[in-house]
Amino acid sequence: MGVVSVMVTDTKYYQEIIGKLEKVCQKKYLNNILIGFHIVLLTAILFFTIFSFFELSANLNSSIRTFLVYFALIVAGGSAVYFLVIPLLRYFKLFRAAFLKCF
Repeated sequence: MGVVSVMVTDTKYYQEIIGKLEKVCQKKYLNNILIGFHIVLLTAILFFTIFSFFELSANLNSSIRTFLVYFALIVAGGSAVYFLVIPLLRYFKLFRAAFLKCF
């Protein structure tokens, strides 16, 4: 009987450790979301500013300006997916490639 009770308590402690690790992962994902928001915002502002100054100094035609705008939108959208959407999905436990991959 002593062996069975030890196994039950080991499972209880194991579940407690896993629960605490999950809380740490959740905090890390929330931190990544906040940092990602800043990265996306700074990337969008940076690309807009660089392309605006480039267009101002080069006096480009409309097709090149259109390409630059679409390129800036693609970069901003890609950074939003990578730095915001994926951490949000991981925070809500909808996207997780491996068990406790936060470390």
